[in-house]
Amino acid sequence: MKTKLLFVAFIVVSLTAVAGTPKEIFDGNETAEWSFGNDAEVRYSAHGAEVEMTLQSNGKYRADMIYRGGGLWIEPVIDKYFALEFYGEAPAANIRVDITPTDGAKVTGPRFQGNKFTVGDKTVVYCDMSDVSGLPADSYEAKMQIVIADNANEPHSYIISSVKFAETLADLGMREPGVTNSTTGVAYANLDAAFKGARSGDVLTVNDDIELTKRLTVPCPLTIKGADKDVKIIRNFTGIMLLVNSETTFSNVTLSGKNDEQSNVLLEVGGVNVTFDNVNFADVSSSKDQGIVYMKKGSARAGRLIAKDVSFINCESVKRPAFIFLGAGGEALLEGKQENVSIAIATAGDLISVSDNFKVTKPIDILFEKVNTPDATFDAAPVAGTKIVEGTRDASLFNLIGVDDLVIKAADGAENALILGNKSVSGINEISIDQNIPAEYFDVMGRRVENPSHGIYIVRQGSKIFKIAL
Repeated sequence: MKTKLLFVAFIVVSLTAVAGTPKEIFDGNETAEWSFGNDAEVRYSAHGAEVEMTLQSNGKYRADMIYRGGGLWIEPVIDKYFALEFYGEAPAANIRVDITPTDGAKVTGPRFQGNKFTVGDKTVVYCDMSDVSGLPADSYEAKMQIVIADNANEPHSYIISSVKFAETLADLGMREPGVTNSTTGVAYANLDAAFKGARSGDVLTVNDDIELTKRLTVPCPLTIKGADKDVKIIRNFTGIMLLVNSETTFSNVTLSGKNDEQSNVLLEVGGVNVTFDNVNFADVSSSKDQGIVYMKKGSARAGRLIAKDVSFINCESVKRPAFIFLGAGGEALLEGKQENVSIAIATAGDLISVSDNFKVTKPIDILFEKVNTPDATFDAAPVAGTKIVEGTRDASLFNLIGVDDLVIKAADGAENALILGNKSVSGINEISIDQNIPAEYFDVMGRRVENPSHGIYIVRQGSKIFKIAL
């Protein structure tokens, strides 16, 4: 049985590298200068050279791709990485490149094992040319052959779409591993090390997915951003992932719970301001009262949360149906698109503000519910007339849950805000009443109350009957 594999060797005429631009020496198209060894079969398609390997006497499969031309110049200062791009998976084989300088002996190696990453639908395998001893230190002309051999696994066919040199892995499309302090230029292996080296105001760029196996504390005011929004900071344990005790901005990143079940809150924010700018929360399950983002009360109050284009994806809050918890005195500013956002409010003084570009994929749930926490206890139901949202008069953008007797409505007059209003027993939000008619008050058991104070009452005034909260 034959299968696709690839081997690449080549020499290209008068190729000159430009710093920052990969030097492609095979583009996947058919050319007379290329041949495939070991009786391999090849056909060309839109994806590149489709190589079918042949069975060798050792019971394994092999196919060598060889360039028979001349004039391939290698410039060690620029041509630091040598890479093969496979459409789909790379072959499960031993891969190496043999280099023969025109004025020197053949140099065997380096091997590519373990050095690979994906870019879209391609797998890139690469080697660091500086690891190869015996090559000239200055520019030189060479012949090359890529050996792909000893493949014992299915499939035995692969597609190679490109062969190139590059100055950096980033030029090949690879995100740099670890975390880079973009302010100082220092690279770190992980977020813990980056925190230890950070100074106030620094920007930490997370280049690729990183897993946290213990709780970390943000050490000083920082911006933590992803190289792109698909980059994930992943909690791989059951506790709080990050304690945010200094003003922090999270930008262009996904904060993930790795599909954990009934775990802790993901972020605990201790009385400071925090910004989420183009952030996803994904695959998080919390069994805590405080949901996924806990804006905890500090020495005086909870901090201010700024949410710009925030999404909660495949998330659940098991105990309280809200993802964000505003502690006593907390504030939230919502900007841009909010997807699947829900907010629990600890006290009636907590306030939500929205910007002009605010929009939702579904109404934002606002939860008023008795919540016992170390820093706040909401003991009484919120009362009619309390302002809860500034910046809009569109009550359809929010949904009040956990309170049966109130609704969200536009504020009286021209104020651009939403307040809590009474819900009548008939379901009508507003009732016209003649103030000259004496009101009679009854408790929820139907007993007359002469001097009503704090609580919920049924009121009869003339022909009107309705509920109020005092």
